[in-house]
Amino acid sequence: MGVSYIDIIERMRWAGKLKNDSAVARVLGVTPQALSNYKKRGEMPTDLVLRFANIYGLSVDWLIAGEGEMYKPGKGGEPSLPNPDARQ
Repeated sequence: MGVSYIDIIERMRWAGKLKNDSAVARVLGVTPQALSNYKKRGEMPTDLVLRFANIYGLSVDWLIAGEGEMYKPGKGGEPSLPNPDARQ
């Protein structure tokens, strides 16, 4: 089974309550164009997935596969950094 980076980015948007892919890119510290390229190529640097999981306290298993608990044990889902792009 391959990893669907489109699905990972959608889970990032949903978990982070982010409006769009540009907001995901800002959280990851990449340009929207870079994020679009990752989706098109079907690959993404592992450190970006891990960074997002750490910021939001997400389980890496959930973020990658959509399986298991969404949050790491003891995490309530609040981002560790302020998010100016959160949905109001």
